[in-house]
Amino acid sequence: STLFPYTTLFRSPYSVHFWGDIDVRKEMKSVTKSMGGTVLGLALDESKVTLSGKGIDYMPTFGTPPADNAANAQLITLAQLATHTSGFEKPDGDATALTAIIQATPGTQWTYSDAGLNWLADVLTTVYQQDLASLANQRVWSVLGLSGDAANGDDVRWRINIQRPPTRDGGTLQHRELASGIFANANAMARVGLLFLRKGMWNGTRVLSEDFITRVRTALPENAGLPVVPERQSERFPNAPTDYGVLWWTNKSKTMPNVPEDTFWAWGLGEELIVVIPSLDLVIVRNGGQATASGAGRTWNDRDWDGDVEVLAPFLDPIVAATTP
Repeated sequence: STLFPYTTLFRSPYSVHFWGDIDVRKEMKSVTKSMGGTVLGLALDESKVTLSGKGIDYMPTFGTPPADNAANAQLITLAQLATHTSGFEKPDGDATALTAIIQATPGTQWTYSDAGLNWLADVLTTVYQQDLASLANQRVWSVLGLSGDAANGDDVRWRINIQRPPTRDGGTLQHRELASGIFANANAMARVGLLFLRKGMWNGTRVLSEDFITRVRTALPENAGLPVVPERQSERFPNAPTDYGVLWWTNKSKTMPNVPEDTFWAWGLGEELIVVIPSLDLVIVRNGGQATASGAGRTWNDRDWDGDVEVLAPFLDPIVAATTP
């Protein structure tokens, strides 16, 4: 069915059920923000960065070009980049130039922004002086028992940039994008979900701190009450300032009333999903591939993707009902 292609359910530590071939690798779209965001967790855990730190503190050319960004770029924190409150417009460049505009004073509005996430990737690449695809493979994917080489990993691959240049400032260090770009199979996605369900532990090894797992599922207090801009986003991303954590979505406002409040998830175009429900000890993954043509209104798995959880309820409600004690 359109709801359950390449889907798997884990009730820790067992695979309860799956549909389709869980080893088929698909493009993750914005699930990349959450999966790739594990490298932010590594950097925070190792005190290489802080969420309150400014991008310019770690990367002198942060936010520019274009030159008009310079003043506001000096104000943007990593927390704002990771929660869509940096002021960057949504679209990014085209792999030949950095063109995203800072359209609002940082921290004054919520705007879903691929450009902001890609700048976060650039900051982390600069901090580590390492290709994030290699870093994630060495420190996360391989620990989870996954093949994650950037060029030919069977389970996870992180493609070459298509939205911004692959190198910076005349250097040769490979840069990646956090807005999208990871290809993975349902098996890999489920293991990432289990890592977060287990609060950063994997087979006795601490991969990410419990503090980071708590951070991703907790919306920042300073974002509450921010306007969602532009108007179309206000309509299509209801409750985003309250419900968006650090690179993950949450059900804090109980917009899905039949789904536990502690639920948090990674979500991409085509309803790519990694859903973690700690109170039910449950991980749900959907690897659906490319989205279909846009339909009228809010439609499951269409190209007019938004953050309106109404489309998720028909998928999650019956699973939750079947696993609730």
